[in-house]
Amino acid sequence: MTQVPLQYSKYMQRYKLVIFDFDGTIASSLPSYIKIYNLVATKHNLQKIKKKDIPRLRGLSPKEVIAQLKVHFLQLPMLFFEGRNLMKKFENEILPIKGIKNVLKNLSKNNKLIVLTSNTKKFVENFFIQHKIDYFSEIWSELNIFGKDRALKKILKKHALKPQQVLYIADEVRDIIACKKVGIAVASVTWGFNSRKILKKESPNYIINSPEKLVSLLK
Repeated sequence: MTQVPLQYSKYMQRYKLVIFDFDGTIASSLPSYIKIYNLVATKHNLQKIKKKDIPRLRGLSPKEVIAQLKVHFLQLPMLFFEGRNLMKKFENEILPIKGIKNVLKNLSKNNKLIVLTSNTKKFVENFFIQHKIDYFSEIWSELNIFGKDRALKKILKKHALKPQQVLYIADEVRDIIACKKVGIAVASVTWGFNSRKILKKESPNYIINSPEKLVSLLK
């Protein structure tokens, strides 16, 4: 996919639906998720994530991160289940990305917004209530972290839309891969879980360096 410079956004078609990822895109979840992982890792004698490891891990795909941490594929369901059970303990630490609330308010005036997340629907709902974010018509929860392409297909079907009518805004390599499978355009943000370098390598349609740039993209 070709990246279109933001200054040319006025020539692009208008998207009928804009889908936002949650963790790392709207919510600054990474520090808390590392704490949660380390708690579970300690319990199961797995390798923990140190502060110095974070920049390197942000430059890796999910499968590469799993390999680096020496986590067996069969351990993943257990780690995710236990991690989600610990999220309640850290929910007050997770804040909105700086500037994202005003951007969402602005975008919601002329765009239909929904959320697609690997988090639980209840967690996202509580986060939105706590931080007074009321700009989304729906929250879709896909608890299988590698199943977002299936969820995207369901969203297209429900809203009777073609892939080219939808934009997904997200922060991870796996989101780009899911969008490519479905044919949906993806805007990758650089303030989340994956670094700009690895996002660019996967060739998203757009790379966004600050929340405010989303307004320019969708103006």
